[in-house]
Amino acid sequence: IIFRKEVPSLRQMPEQTWQDLVEAAQARILSKIENEKMTAYLLSESSLFVYDHYLIMITCGTTQLIRAVDKIFSQFSTDDVEAFFYERKNEIFPHEQASHFFDDVKALKTRFSGEFMRYGREDEHHLYLFATDKKYQPEDNDHTMEILMHGVNNDLLQSFRPNQEMTNEQLREKTGISQIVCGQVDDHIFDPMGYSLNSIDGDNYFTIHVTPERVGNYTSFETNAFKNYKQVEWAKKVLSVFQPESFDLMLFNPKPIESPTIEPYNLKRFYRQDLSTGYCTQYFSFYLQQKSEQKPHKFEEIL
Repeated sequence: IIFRKEVPSLRQMPEQTWQDLVEAAQARILSKIENEKMTAYLLSESSLFVYDHYLIMITCGTTQLIRAVDKIFSQFSTDDVEAFFYERKNEIFPHEQASHFFDDVKALKTRFSGEFMRYGREDEHHLYLFATDKKYQPEDNDHTMEILMHGVNNDLLQSFRPNQEMTNEQLREKTGISQIVCGQVDDHIFDPMGYSLNSIDGDNYFTIHVTPERVGNYTSFETNAFKNYKQVEWAKKVLSVFQPESFDLMLFNPKPIESPTIEPYNLKRFYRQDLSTGYCTQYFSFYLQQKSEQKPHKFEEIL
């Protein structure tokens, strides 16, 4: 959510505001780090970043992000908003979700006038986006990149389990994560498995979330740190750490980039949409060519 500059700073609001917001989505705050530009909260289900006039909230699992929208707008008016975006990726276990994207859009449309769309084919990896259609002009250095990774290297995934012999700092060094984040770091290893990280450096944020389950492992990386870096080059560094079998790249930029080449991956599909808010969105879907015969996955129990 991008708020109007006339709105009082979000960072001056009571801490209880953010606790209530997170709890509305059925998550909780684990810890926080902050600097002169933002406060970053690590959640039981992903992350929350609060700037003076900018808010980013990411949740996962069976949380209900739409409830957090209701909560924040119990304190703010939609007239306070310059631009609003609501995104949902296709779920691995959709039958366990409380709602579908279109259910959420019906609720959002009672507050905002906007456009909603799907990037990717419905029978493959895809994501949905709702964006307000109010005119807005992002700054030239306003860039965001999401990398949504499937089939991450299995040996690496084994690192994201509690290990009393290794500190979190040692884990970041061992896995290479320390090479793809900057500044202050706040991370957490979940029991029995799972990993979340927030990192902030000035007004740049980095966030990583690893779901290493045997069925449907998934890892995400997101950052806005592109004043001094190129998006595709940074993506290559991230991919060299996690080595996924396939991934989707979602970009929000003032202007489009050329379709990237990221070896050894093949580009399967790509999409572009210029939003009324002034951002150009681009979605690229990549995969590794399968080189050998594979065994089907045998289920040991009913999921």
